[in-house]
Amino acid sequence: MTRIVDVELWLKSLGETHAALLGLGLDPGLPFIKLYSGATELYIEPEPGVSFEFDTDTRILQAVIVTLIRRVELEPEFKAILSKPYGCLDKEAARATWGNPSTSRGPVAMPQPIGKTGGWDVYELSSRGFENAELVYQYNVDLKVSGVVLRAKENEA
Repeated sequence: MTRIVDVELWLKSLGETHAALLGLGLDPGLPFIKLYSGATELYIEPEPGVSFEFDTDTRILQAVIVTLIRRVELEPEFKAILSKPYGCLDKEAARATWGNPSTSRGPVAMPQPIGKTGGWDVYELSSRGFENAELVYQYNVDLKVSGVVLRAKENEA
């Protein structure tokens, strides 16, 4: 039986500190990953295909990144199912579920090894009770959802 992950638990965790997440059961043995010197984010990977992005200085959770279809070789894919209504599998389903995105980008060519993509759509989540969160669907060239990003909105101060 395939496991269904409650996406709203991740959404409720946005803005929490790493220490607070440890208190909620996050594995304390997970190492932080810094992608390059000078990066302003740190990552941990609580399971294959899922990355938590933290601010380097504050250690506050800024985003949860879920890879459904790998874009680069050896990138792990998430094998569970995202809870409804978040588990859309293609652009048509995302738009049917969420309506018109607040921001969108069509197909774009990224540097290798990623290459061509199908763009992305961003949705506000205030209607679901998450005023400070956004949902991003990333698409491959076939307009299948390759990634889902749950992220805290940028402060507009």
